Amino acid sequence: MGRVRIAVVGGGVVGITTATRVQTEIPNVHVTVFSEDFTPDTTGDGAAGIWGPFLDQGTPPDKIWRWSKETHDLLESLWKEGKAPEAGVALCNIVAVFWDPEAPPPFWKDIVYGFRLLTAEEMTRYSPYRRGWEYTTFICECTAFLPYLTKKFLNAGGELEKVKIEDLSLLQASHDIIINCTGIGSSDLVPDPLVHPLRGHLIRVEAPWIKRGFFSEEKPGESRETYWIPNMETVALGGTFQAGNWSRKPDINDSNFIASGAAEWEPSFKGAKVLYEWVGLRPGRTGGVRLEWDNDHYQVLHNYGHAGSGITYSWGCAKEVVQQIRMRIPRSRL
Repeated sequence: MGRVRIAVVGGGVVGITTATRVQTEIPNVHVTVFSEDFTPDTTGDGAAGIWGPFLDQGTPPDKIWRWSKETHDLLESLWKEGKAPEAGVALCNIVAVFWDPEAPPPFWKDIVYGFRLLTAEEMTRYSPYRRGWEYTTFICECTAFLPYLTKKFLNAGGELEKVKIEDLSLLQASHDIIINCTGIGSSDLVPDPLVHPLRGHLIRVEAPWIKRGFFSEEKPGESRETYWIPNMETVALGGTFQAGNWSRKPDINDSNFIASGAAEWEPSFKGAKVLYEWVGLRPGRTGGVRLEWDNDHYQVLHNYGHAGSGITYSWGCAKEVVQQIRMRIPRSRL
């Protein structure tokens, strides 16, 4: 019996994690990833890479918990096994502040380390914000994480093909299963009118003295907030989450907002060397992540719409993809 031929369309963090788990965890399969872009040219490569559900637009909380916890477990295991530097994984302390004095803690607070509410005295530093908390989470930099996983995938027998797929049906004759991980591309490829960009704009600076990350809640009606996330060699200053904005070019108004907002809370950023600016389109989807078989195409399994949580959900969603495929493939072929 020949191997089960599986195509993964999309070479970002969702596509590569999916391909890696399918290739390494299901016997008798051959996975090929088709994508116009691979690392270092994916959305994930530009992102700050912090673990934490962000900008989700309707995924049920139980799925968010399950997928996020699975990814957190992976990052924790890489840390404990001494593979963190190679995989781009690091621990990071975060402070987040909010306007509402009764803002509820995130439901995923028990996954991260050392979650605690800031005291009233500590909050005086962050006035006029009224509520805040601190915790430690993982940073996962795709510029290292994706090459790490890609190597694992290729060593297990997987293949990469750099090509833009404009019609999933073109792969049906040559593949038993097609997994759609095209993110924002699903807007046209499926097509799915629920998919839309959540435009992210950040500035990378050289500021090795910054060891703690910071998030401040956006003002009502605003689609920008001040945050910074220290990575291993740079600090990412943000940022925006502009729904429906397809522009991939930096905007001077956003640039000024990001730079001035960071310097307001951390004046030392005024002396930081600016390395570059980056704009990416997070794959938002009204209703949340779509992870299901296509009703009209028996061979197609969708896995897209992760918004600002692509890294956070990726390993968990990949596990669910593996489970779905195991149920679909006849036992005689496994």
